[in-house]
Amino acid sequence: MARNSTPPSSLVISVDVELSRVACVDSDQAQHVSLVDHRSRVESLQQLLQVFDQAQVPATWGFSDPARSHFIPGLANGTSQHEVALLGDMSWISPEAGRKSLCQQLVQRISRAQEAGVELSTLALYDGQLSTDYDLLAKQQISMVRHPRTKSQSRKQASRRRSLRYGLWEAPAAVSLSPTSLLGGRLSGRVINRLMRRMARQGGVGHLLLDLTGEKNVTSRGLRLVNRILHTISKYQHSAQLQICTLRDLAVQWQPSQQGVTARSLLRVAA
Repeated sequence: MARNSTPPSSLVISVDVELSRVACVDSDQAQHVSLVDHRSRVESLQQLLQVFDQAQVPATWGFSDPARSHFIPGLANGTSQHEVALLGDMSWISPEAGRKSLCQQLVQRISRAQEAGVELSTLALYDGQLSTDYDLLAKQQISMVRHPRTKSQSRKQASRRRSLRYGLWEAPAAVSLSPTSLLGGRLSGRVINRLMRRMARQGGVGHLLLDLTGEKNVTSRGLRLVNRILHTISKYQHSAQLQICTLRDLAVQWQPSQQGVTARSLLRVAA
């Protein structure tokens, strides 16, 4: 395997935005989402995007069905090099759902995204289980897989580069923050500073995940806290101690020159 070309310290920020399963639960509770509520959520997400752009921090933004999200146009027009990822869950990625469901849902969602002008190369699993179907992902040009959060990985394992089958890569395990933890202010600040210090000292790749899937809006206080976190991260970035990249960027950096040839030949055998 080629030598890792990733800088000594890299940070990936993932933002899980829209999860279809959560939307379905909301629709059961209320038959119709008011236009005011819908516009309010889109506006709050646009404000969040502005916070990222003003800090010049790119992120990987996860959507269950990117082509049907009203937030995508604003994201595509952002000034930073953001990435849109496909957010998957156990309703269609699990042993119970089966390989056929995975294939159908994957093709449909990626095809719709491409028609909307969105290229997907990262599958981010919110939950669910993916084990032996990596060939289906590779055939759809997926190069990075983010597995669900687990407690079994050590810090050393979490930051280590790990290749999967068919030329795919596994994203580093993430430190997860939610709006509830963000409202703790000091707690989230300590988590970020501890992560930054460890990365500056040990190198490797850090991964920070902000889960917004259960939130109707990002509050003004939440935006201020995110802005404070990004400001802390930016200081490390501007001092050249840290490179901030998306999961797509990370897959490109990790890709050995001959890996693509190997993956294509394997796919011919697997087809």
